Amino acid sequence: MSTFTMEPQYLYKLSTMGPRGQNTNDPVNIEHSCNMPHRYITVDYLGNCLLCHCDGWLPIPVGKVTDFDSIESVFAASSSKMLQQDIDDKKFSWCAVDHCGIRNSSVKQPGFELAINIDESCNLQCASCRREPIMHTKGPDFDFKIQCIERIITWLDKFDQPIRIVSSGNGDVLASHVMRPLLQKWKYKQSQTFTLFTNGLLLRKQLEKLPILSAIKMFSISIDAASQAVYEDVRRPGKWSVLLDNLKFLQEQQLNKLIRFKFIVQRRNYQDLLNLVQLVEQFDCEVDVTELQDWGTWSHFRTDNDDAWTQANGIYSDHDVLNPNHAEHKPAIQMLYSIKHHPKINLSQIVKQAIQ
Repeated sequence: MSTFTMEPQYLYKLSTMGPRGQNTNDPVNIEHSCNMPHRYITVDYLGNCLLCHCDGWLPIPVGKVTDFDSIESVFAASSSKMLQQDIDDKKFSWCAVDHCGIRNSSVKQPGFELAINIDESCNLQCASCRREPIMHTKGPDFDFKIQCIERIITWLDKFDQPIRIVSSGNGDVLASHVMRPLLQKWKYKQSQTFTLFTNGLLLRKQLEKLPILSAIKMFSISIDAASQAVYEDVRRPGKWSVLLDNLKFLQEQQLNKLIRFKFIVQRRNYQDLLNLVQLVEQFDCEVDVTELQDWGTWSHFRTDNDDAWTQANGIYSDHDVLNPNHAEHKPAIQMLYSIKHHPKINLSQIVKQAIQ
């Protein structure tokens, strides 16, 4: 089996999201197939190209954005071919087979997709995501990210097949100085659509006069709350009134049918789930309710020398109410159970399992 040179963050993901196909002890062979490495490109915050929906499921970079002059050349790279062949042969040597769903069914990516997660810059500082503000505006890393975005624009100019562009999962596109060239310069084709992951606070300011607004087919808006008090606690330093104004902007543009809220359940917000029902009905949209994930922001253990941030924000287990050992697990489960049949509320598989 060939090996890949990996950066530390990918080695960490390999160690935390196992087992992989190469080291699972399950004697049952996986007979399902996956076409993801032939159809999907994720660009991470280092400008790496990965061939999966999730860089934790298949944490193998096949090169930098600047190594390739087209989307086709990414899929045709020798490292890409190696991964594609391994998965076509149903070995799944580097895949997180217990997480990606391949054990349960085949994975069929219907069309080409490009996820651009190159910039972590954000106008919020949520405790679940980061310990300090991140906003890239200058320096070598910023310059490289700009080069990557300009290269991606040329990719899209050349690409003639239908493709969905998704951005961004680890920052906010509308706050990013890196992503603005894409928003402002990209002359999209009718076969190219855009899914925007955002906290929603800059929708009116950044999109009102841009042509790209008509290319956006879904607004995935992370809210994690449904009332002012909870929102301004978990989405700091966001303001509830500003979020509502931006949601009304989408209503004014008759785009509210394209809204999909994201609500990550944790200790500080589970009591807001009943308010969430009213919010989705007010804006006539759907919401995905998902489990809290560990992004390495919170510590896992308390020590005698906890830093000031940990003293103020606690450790991961303090917030994970889906953990049966959490002091507020039972009321959180009861709250989730009370909304599980709402037609506009979609619970993740892990949340569903937690309330069974």
